[in-house]
Amino acid sequence: MHPLFQKQLNENETYAQLSNLERKLAQLEQNNFAIQEFIASKKSETNYEPLKEKVYKLSQDYNNAIKDNIRKGGVV
Repeated sequence: MHPLFQKQLNENETYAQLSNLERKLAQLEQNNFAIQEFIASKKSETNYEPLKEKVYKLSQDYNNAIKDNIRKGGVV
């Protein structure tokens, strides 16, 4: 860009305000991304659903094994 045009732009108040708003928007977008990453991290730490399903399946398997043992005349 020609230095004269750049000087005129820099002296233009609307341009200065727009530049400041663009910088502020970029900072807010970075903050938003960081917050989304933090939330995703905490969500994965507190997701107990897979563990709950595993425990439920193991308890069903254990219960079925006890029933089979009783049916075969075994002692619990």
